[in-house]
Amino acid sequence: MLWNIGMPLALLVVYVVVFSAVLVPSISPDVLEPGTFPLYLSVGFLPWTAFADTLLRGTQALVGNAAYLRRLPLPERVFLGQSAVASTIGMLVVLVLLWLLSLVWGRFPTLAWLAMPVVAFLWQAFAYGLTLALGALNVFFRDLTQLVTILVQIWMWSVPVVYVEQLLPDTLRSVLPFNPVYPFLTSLRMVYLQGTFPPVELWLAMAAWVALAVLVGELVLHLVQPEIRDAL
Repeated sequence: MLWNIGMPLALLVVYVVVFSAVLVPSISPDVLEPGTFPLYLSVGFLPWTAFADTLLRGTQALVGNAAYLRRLPLPERVFLGQSAVASTIGMLVVLVLLWLLSLVWGRFPTLAWLAMPVVAFLWQAFAYGLTLALGALNVFFRDLTQLVTILVQIWMWSVPVVYVEQLLPDTLRSVLPFNPVYPFLTSLRMVYLQGTFPPVELWLAMAAWVALAVLVGELVLHLVQPEIRDAL
């Protein structure tokens, strides 16, 4: 757990130092309150690391527990769920760190902060839905773990996790709402930095992505489940 928290924090410090010198001078005060870029970066990057950890843990969950699956009549969802719970605990630790960072910056909790655990839970539920499919498919395609690792890195840079959305050209900004993690990321920043509850359309978008991920994940797992133990 310490390593899982320590590594993202170390990377966060590097990103803050580098991007504060490169990006912050070009950011208008109307876009981001001066002096708050470290908070903006933290509320994007730290939850992202928990989300990425869920995907990677879940992808390896069944293969990593092959010995138990061969011997014990336990449902595959037990191991997939176990990895998701472990990563969700990491997400809760991240929320505590964000609250502490906010206090250091002299920003105090608002009523809207009550929505942060809800948004974080929905984000993790979306990740769990993806791992239902990824964990099952990884049994048959063992290179999937490496592919997911690469895709997660590409995915992070496709949304404004470590940079400010307003710096993107209008053509790229117009497609951001179609990115599945965008409503989760935007909602967390809205709550944490602006102290306002996300609008209804963001809640609906998050719920829709969670439902779609879980439905597709359950379908994939159901289709390959009879062959999983033989393939392990």
